[in-house]
Order: sequence, then structure tokens, then C-alpha cells
Amino acid sequence: MKIVLVSRNYPPLVGGMERLMLETSRELAHHGEVGLVGPAGCTTHTPPGVGPIAECDLQPLWRFLTTASVRAVQMARRLRPDWVLAGSGLTGPSASLAAWAADARFAVFVHGLDLVVDQPLYRAAFLPILRRADKVIANSRYTAGLAEAAGIATRRIRVIHPGVTLPTAMLDRGAARNALGLADDRPLILTVGRLTERKGIAEFIEQALPTVLARIPKLQYLVVGAGASGALASADATTTIARAAQQAVPTNTVRMLGGVDEATLSKLYAAADLFVFPVLERADDVEGFGMAALEAAAHGLPTVAFAVGGVPDAVAQDRSGLLITPSDYAGFAAACIELLAGKTDLMRPAARNYAEDFSWVRQGERLREVLEDD
Repeated sequence: MKIVLVSRNYPPLVGGMERLMLETSRELAHHGEVGLVGPAGCTTHTPPGVGPIAECDLQPLWRFLTTASVRAVQMARRLRPDWVLAGSGLTGPSASLAAWAADARFAVFVHGLDLVVDQPLYRAAFLPILRRADKVIANSRYTAGLAEAAGIATRRIRVIHPGVTLPTAMLDRGAARNALGLADDRPLILTVGRLTERKGIAEFIEQALPTVLARIPKLQYLVVGAGASGALASADATTTIARAAQQAVPTNTVRMLGGVDEATLSKLYAAADLFVFPVLERADDVEGFGMAALEAAAHGLPTVAFAVGGVPDAVAQDRSGLLITPSDYAGFAAACIELLAGKTDLMRPAARNYAEDFSWVRQGERLREVLEDD
């Protein structure tokens, strides 16, 4: 099978969507030819076997979309692919045009926000193109529902959850803490992700963390991730989180670590006692899946999360964590206390077992099944 992938979300950008596109291209290249139209700098990060590659400057957005369209058409005419695959709704028009130029089929990944974004031009020009796609690949059942609400025919929609990298060896908790310079006698909770308002970290600190601290005074909360840029940067979430921590909890309870490399992140998952995912329920900025919670499960780390958006597809109740009614901060705090009291160690094997069905190899198999299904 020959495929041309057109995506703005690809390393060197960092995030869940970028990881999804990277691993998708890797898995597809194991079984066919994959060309990539992506952001400037992507060649350095592209897996072996993916190529040809065409890079496009990220900014301004109109230039990226114009250049991506031209280069996707050129690549499609040269490769004559079976499919042109858009990494998100944003590159849907570029992929659709390339598919038309090469008489190929057109598929698009949708992630949630690309279906609900309240931008008149996008809704008028981009959504109609997504409705004409041969296949629309949603990252969760929730996102599939958003696709239907956006007018995409149910018969065109398939749900394929993002995958996860399963550690080949589980790190020892004590050794991980020692390597990171973390105290061995302090319970640790962890959040990982792009720091946007939607992640609800400031609200968790203000409305749930004091209750948890009243029962577990030595608790420390580690926050990993950088602030968002571009369309997602509606406010300085990093500043908001720091202010909430300063006002609501004792000094040094919350540590903001910024972005970290993969090796450090694996150590943090091993060192932590609980992953918290307090995502807010927002109609204009939805959580399509919840890859960070799945990554925590792959490291045997249970999660407490609000049952928002596609998160219930990423967290299995009583297996990989506990799902709480959105905005129930008292219930969220109670769940954290319950797991930190000793239940986390009991849930670790089940969490790891749950994540095993989400390997990138399995995700690639599901995607190929969808593309090969006429």
C-alpha cells in the first residue's frame, strides 16, 4: 500500500498529536511506501523507511497550508498512492486536493478540537471537505460523536485509539527517585501534558489538592509540560498554575518541571504514586482522548481523571484508574486519597495489562485494516 501523509503535527513539534503521527508513519512504513509532507525540521525525526519527505515552514499558517497543498499534489502525482491521509482536519483540504490530483482515496484523522473549533472560515471551508472524506478516523468514541454532529456520515467514521510505547523494563520506584533527586518518603502525584487551560491543573490545585494534603501532608505534586503556542495559547496557563500553587497550598508542594526528555519522563512515571488528569469540560476546547493517561498506565501508574470527552476511552474504570464525574472536586480528592492509601500498588498490574492492547503495533494493524476495507 502506498500512502502520502500530510500533517502539520509532526516532530520537531512536541505533543500527543505529534507522537501519533510519528508512530503512525513508522507503522505504515513497515508494510508499504509512505511519503510525508510535514513541518520544517521533520526530516531529522522521521523514522527509517519513510520517504520521500517534503518540509513546509510552519508560520504563517496560510503559507504552511498553501505550500503543503502544492507539495502534497506533487508528491501524490509522483507516487500514485492508494491513500492520501491528513493528520488532522487542518490539513484535510491539502490531502483532499492531492488525492483528487492522483485519483487516490482520501482519509483524515480527527482529534476533537478540529471538529468543534469556532472559527467561521474553518467551519465554512474545511468541514465540508472532511464530510467528503472516504474514511474519517476518530481517536475515541467521543470524537466519533463529534464527527457525526459535524455532519460526517456514520458509515465513513472509524474509531482507532492512539497507541502507546510499552516500556521494555519497568524501573524500580526507589531507583527512579534516587536518579531524579526526589525524596523517597514523600508520596508523589504527577500530571504530564501540554499546559493549557483545558487541562484543569490550576482548578485541581485550588479545589482538590488542599483536601488531599489535609490527609497526606507530605504529598508533592509534579507537573510536567510546557505552555501551548499558537491557537491553543488563549492564556498563560503556566502563570495561572504557579499562582494557584502559591495561593492554595504550602510552598514546594507543587513543582513545575517544564518539558523533559523521554528518559526523564519514564523515570517520573516510575517514581510517581498516582497520575492525575483533571481535565475541564469545555465545549470549545475538548479532550479528544487522553494519551498521557494511557502512557501512565503503560508504566503501571494508575490515574484519577474526570470522565470528560474521550478520557473514558483512555482510562478503564477500576482497571487503570478511577473516573470521576466532571467538576466533582470533592470526589476527585477522595479518589486520590483512596488510591494513595495503598490501592495504587494493587492496580499497577491491571493498568499495565490494560495498556498492552494499545501498542503502536496494534494501532498500525487497526489502521491498515480500515484502509484495506473497501
